[in-house]
Amino acid sequence: MKTIRNIAIVCALLVLLWWLFSQLLPSFGEIFSPKKVEIDQTPLVIRQIRSLAQLATVTAYTEVVADTTAPASTGDRLRDIFNPFTLKVTVNRHLVVVGRVVVHTGVDLTKLQPQDVFIKDDSISVQLPPAQVLDVILNPSATDIFLEEGRWDNAAVTALKASLQQRAVQDIKSRGVLYQADERAREVLTNFLLAAGYKKVTVIRGRLG
Repeated sequence: MKTIRNIAIVCALLVLLWWLFSQLLPSFGEIFSPKKVEIDQTPLVIRQIRSLAQLATVTAYTEVVADTTAPASTGDRLRDIFNPFTLKVTVNRHLVVVGRVVVHTGVDLTKLQPQDVFIKDDSISVQLPPAQVLDVILNPSATDIFLEEGRWDNAAVTALKASLQQRAVQDIKSRGVLYQADERAREVLTNFLLAAGYKKVTVIRGRLG
């Protein structure tokens, strides 16, 4: 009887050990079978989006005015004083130029970073870079001197014409063109990602400066 009991105890211990090993260790098939490879698609998607480069989405046309004033030279004052046909002496010189400017705005997708993209299964979320001014074009043939009082050299005229570009940028920003560019970029990128096969696409507006 004692022998039978010992055999039963040994068998019970063997069963217990088998159960523990089966729960704690993977099966031999799992050990030697090839594992499923999980590939992070984020870098690939970022490269695809960056390939769109500078996404120009809104082109704005604006007409701006720039002016400057400077004291008249001594020679100009003397000329007015001794000119019998001059009704007043020139104290200040005044120059006004008018120009038509084309401003391209959009989103520079080359600035997209890995932390701006989140992918899970067939869903994707993208945080856009902020919309910005991409290019400012001042057409020389569409720039005129509106008023010229006193004598001005070419350098002064050129410098004033250059300031037209800065004023044009300020003008289109005040008109909310960057917001429009941002909305258009969201629409374009959403359609791009849907065409790429994603079922749920969220494109978050860039934080405008």
